[in-house]
Amino acid sequence: MTIVDTFLCLPVCLLFFLALLFAACKKDNGSLGNPVPVVGSMQATINGDDWKADGAGAGISNGVLVIGGSKADQSGFSIAIDNPQGTGTYQLAPGSKNSGNYSVSASQNGYSTLIGGSGTVVLSSYNGEKAKGTFSFTAMDPFGNSITITNGTFDVNITD
Repeated sequence: MTIVDTFLCLPVCLLFFLALLFAACKKDNGSLGNPVPVVGSMQATINGDDWKADGAGAGISNGVLVIGGSKADQSGFSIAIDNPQGTGTYQLAPGSKNSGNYSVSASQNGYSTLIGGSGTVVLSSYNGEKAKGTFSFTAMDPFGNSITITNGTFDVNITD
């Protein structure tokens, strides 16, 4: 699979992640019966505008930690860290196995550090069951447009 194939998969992957987030919700047995998410939090500033996930979580597949968050409007983030070795700073850049990705919606092209840009993810806490940290990066879409992500934070449970 090429980098472009991987990138074009992002909207589908984010939709899948969104479905997992909603499937991981449980109902509160209280009088209101409102769903209570059992997942974490993720937020960032996108080109100066605040963004906050409706739900966030993480998983590990083939040694890659994938942290993601999404909103009901189908926008979402995913951050991939290849073989994390605990707390520390991980670089995001083309040619790296680590990546920062943002999708505006399932029907639009997304932005990825795999295509262009760079940034960092800092794992301030990581134990295989929970990950907490910060992120910032610039990323490109397939047409050369860029996006700047700052003030990113996450605090998520890692599921199997």
